[in-house]
Amino acid sequence: MVRPFQSRLTFSLTLIALASGTLPAPGRGDTTLYVAPDGNDAWTGSLPAPNAQRTDGPLATPVHARDAARAARAKDPAHPVTISLRGGTYFLDEPLALGPQDSGSAQAQIVWSAFPNESPVLSAGRPISGWQKVQVNGHETWAAKLPPVLQNAPPFRELWVNGARARRARWPKHGTLAVATTPAAKNHDEWRQKASEFPFNPNDLKAWPSVVDADAILTSKWVEARLPVAAVDEQSHHVRSNLQAGFRPETGDRYYLENVKEALEEPGEWYLDPREEMLYLIPPPGVAMGDVQVIAPLLPQVVRLAGDPANGHFLEYVAFQNIGFSHSEWYYDRPAPNEKPEPGRTDFNQAAIGVAGAVWGEGVRSCTFSHCTITHVGNYGIQLARGCQRNRVVHCTITDLGAGGVKIGEPVIRDNENDQAFGNEVSDCRITDGGNVFASA
Repeated sequence: MVRPFQSRLTFSLTLIALASGTLPAPGRGDTTLYVAPDGNDAWTGSLPAPNAQRTDGPLATPVHARDAARAARAKDPAHPVTISLRGGTYFLDEPLALGPQDSGSAQAQIVWSAFPNESPVLSAGRPISGWQKVQVNGHETWAAKLPPVLQNAPPFRELWVNGARARRARWPKHGTLAVATTPAAKNHDEWRQKASEFPFNPNDLKAWPSVVDADAILTSKWVEARLPVAAVDEQSHHVRSNLQAGFRPETGDRYYLENVKEALEEPGEWYLDPREEMLYLIPPPGVAMGDVQVIAPLLPQVVRLAGDPANGHFLEYVAFQNIGFSHSEWYYDRPAPNEKPEPGRTDFNQAAIGVAGAVWGEGVRSCTFSHCTITHVGNYGIQLARGCQRNRVVHCTITDLGAGGVKIGEPVIRDNENDQAFGNEVSDCRITDGGNVFASA
């Protein structure tokens, strides 16, 4: 049995005065680095906008800002560094990775902050463009070839259209179906037996040509298994997969299929053809495809905060203020750092406990997320795992999640205090709309 997380949480039930999330007033010797979507990594980052000659101005990427902050701290560790992000979306090539060398101190923090009155978003996704009008199942549909970076990545299971989660084409269109029958159990432990197939009732499913692109989401006991469909046998009335569900399907267990092209019928639905590397979308009502933003997830995390607690090396005194984190997607073959991929896994024992966070931390101490927004992600919002101590998540909005909101600690109790997670605070946050991919979370 999975043990509960070992962490001492403080939840504030009243509004209290906390950090406002505004940029600190620069002091003598302080360093401020600016980043903007129209910046240039060959510039110094010392200006919030390009100069008239366009010979200097903000940096273009958070990674270069991180490296510039490291250099500034190496020269003068006694003064704080602020990385000010101008408004816009920063599409990351890799998760933004911070380690012990990116730490501040109690007297001189490293602050990642939005430029005043602007809204920057760090995105783990990629925009999709080049849409062409086609007909699918008799419906006007738009199709686009995936950009090369998504062609070379595992298939995605989420999509956001103009900032809203779009619905993967599914069967049945609404509600769920029921597993038809299971043999009578011979002993009380048979429910723990894994299974790679289950029977369906006649007329519930068909052997559609695209059914091998689908996932069967099968709910058993208190978990859901996500089984890639290998075949639908209309003769024996069985759904078959090359992977196994952790619990044996039983009569009446609920299930449905996702990513079925033959079920692409309603506005707001989409289907991914992994062989053609084509995305098909029926636009939501009121959306004009000539002026649409469609983003698919690419990376399993937006930010990775990685200390080394076992050896006493921590990421400390870093603050994130008024920044958005979006468009990540975790899956079993794309694990968190320091973990091995599990492409044969389809579920967890409870609470989707193995799903990582879009913002992932290990060995993180005395760091703060204030007035940040984590939204449109396929995993947990924030994960503060092994060795995370005395961190604060305050005044944040965490919503539209594949799994849950904030996950703290581990399913084990470690002997070394450096490895333990404790003293973390989550207060005055709005956490909503979870379980969009991993319902048991």
